[in-house]
Amino acid sequence: MKKYILMSIFVGVFVGVFDEVKAASMKSQIDAASKAKNNGGGGKPLQSSTDRAKAFVEKSISEGILYWKNKPYEEQVEKFKQVMNNKFDLEGIAKRVVGNFMWDEMDQVQRNKYLMTFHQMLLNRYSKKFNQYGGQNIAVTDAGESVKKFSLGVESEVLFPQIVVTSELQNEGTAPVKVEWYVAEKDGVFMVTDITLAGPSMVSTEQATFTAIQRNPANYMPAKAACKGVEKHRMKKCITDELFPKVMEYMLSTN
Repeated sequence: MKKYILMSIFVGVFVGVFDEVKAASMKSQIDAASKAKNNGGGGKPLQSSTDRAKAFVEKSISEGILYWKNKPYEEQVEKFKQVMNNKFDLEGIAKRVVGNFMWDEMDQVQRNKYLMTFHQMLLNRYSKKFNQYGGQNIAVTDAGESVKKFSLGVESEVLFPQIVVTSELQNEGTAPVKVEWYVAEKDGVFMVTDITLAGPSMVSTEQATFTAIQRNPANYMPAKAACKGVEKHRMKKCITDELFPKVMEYMLSTN
């Protein structure tokens, strides 16, 4: 009987110790996994979204603006075109600028033509703007979350939070020029969604112009008159078709 009792006590103690060791081992594994996750699987802490946004803008600046120093103008434009095509959400910007009324009614041929012309217009306009400051340094000074949210591209209506990265064009003897970059991240990739350079933002400036073209009585009233008698469900499409040449005319006049 004593032998049985002693054996039971021994087994109980052994099981208790084993459970404690097992629990400690599991806790150690969980802590290690958590630490690895927080460190990105390596020895370096994960960067915040604002830090990564700053790094993205700094790289864009070095590739497309600081690169311009002492370079021929044609080479500057070509380099800036590469940066805009690779790092700007050009299609999403174009869609927001023309507005839902026209975008929703454009057919695919019209959309393709509009997007191509819009891209060229932005390239010409902003390559000239940045060229004015081509001899200056530009430095990123801050980054923070914005209240703005934009969709990316032309297919999705999902709104992505924006980070605004602040930079300054600096030159001796003159006041610095503030440049703000609005960027959003999708699937680990950042894209520029808007930019301000010594004035209102790119998107808000173009939105105001395109809206004025569409609402200008000299454009809208003849479009409406041309669509008189068209079935109600086709009226918006008809008006869009009439206004489309006016939008194209404006963009081509600035190229």
